[in-house]
Amino acid sequence: MRKNKARSGVFLGCLIAAGLTAASSANAENNQPSLFVGANVGYQLADDDNYKYSDPGAFVGGVSTGIHFNDFWRWDLGFQISQSLESKENGIVVQPQWWETGLRYDWELPQDFKVYTRLGMAYWDMDKEIKHSRSLSASGVSPLIEVGVGYAITSRISIDGGIKYIDQIGDKLTGQYDSSSFNINLNYRFADNTPNIEEAVLVQDTVVAVEAPVLPKIETVAEQTYNLQFKFASSTVNIDSTKLMEVLDVLLEHPNSRVVLIGHTDATGSQQANFFLSEKRANNVAAYLESHGIDSSRIEAKGVGESSPIASNATAEGRRKNIRVDMIIPEYSYELTSEFNSAQIVN
Repeated sequence: MRKNKARSGVFLGCLIAAGLTAASSANAENNQPSLFVGANVGYQLADDDNYKYSDPGAFVGGVSTGIHFNDFWRWDLGFQISQSLESKENGIVVQPQWWETGLRYDWELPQDFKVYTRLGMAYWDMDKEIKHSRSLSASGVSPLIEVGVGYAITSRISIDGGIKYIDQIGDKLTGQYDSSSFNINLNYRFADNTPNIEEAVLVQDTVVAVEAPVLPKIETVAEQTYNLQFKFASSTVNIDSTKLMEVLDVLLEHPNSRVVLIGHTDATGSQQANFFLSEKRANNVAAYLESHGIDSSRIEAKGVGESSPIASNATAEGRRKNIRVDMIIPEYSYELTSEFNSAQIVN
């Protein structure tokens, strides 16, 4: 026969390698293994140089079962029987049947289609009748390979169409032929991994109903500056100032806010005296706020003397404006929940 028997070893090595890959992939996937059953019909051609005119053909059919390791890998075991192959020119009738097993890998395509390949082995049994002569029998193992396309009709039912090749059926006594067949397979998977949508929706609705939080609204207030005026050469705080009351209200209502106090003077007198006076003005305002419940850690006080005027010191009106303490409240945020209609602090 023209074929080299070394190819059986090559196919067996490929099958072992595919099996190791399938086991690794199955462990990596979240899909649970599941059983399947199937039935198939097809048509085979016997490729043999002994048939001088044409290769005989016959219908084949069978059943199979196996395990889906996941959505990509599966192992199957099946039984196939063929009609008689007749070579009228040689007066030879061959009746083959075989068990086959293999590992299959599916490549997922859009729209529920897939492309697959299968590597395995076939244990065959063949009866051969030679007209006006004798009957012969043989059995053995041959490698097989199959490629094809499939379509998922439902999550459990699928249909495949593929071309299967079995190498060297027969022995030296009976003669050998290569089987090439086109097969249609219908498969049923006993379990699928499609989530129960109704249960998922029910669980989701329950969680939302029980645990839906009241989302707070975050309010952010930009930096604000208030000016507290003083009398000439005085550091006494005007406790009737509306600006001072506004600052105190903000600090009391929003405990995460703070204030920076910067004392100023006009240009009258020495720079050193003006610095000490501006610092005393800022410290006096700080003391007032602390006496009304504002923690000292939220207050920063300092004096800068005559160095930062906001008006000209050449006029009485300008000097009056420069005698001041700037009360600066930096940007802060707070939560305002509609459920309680009250402000809550952002930690």
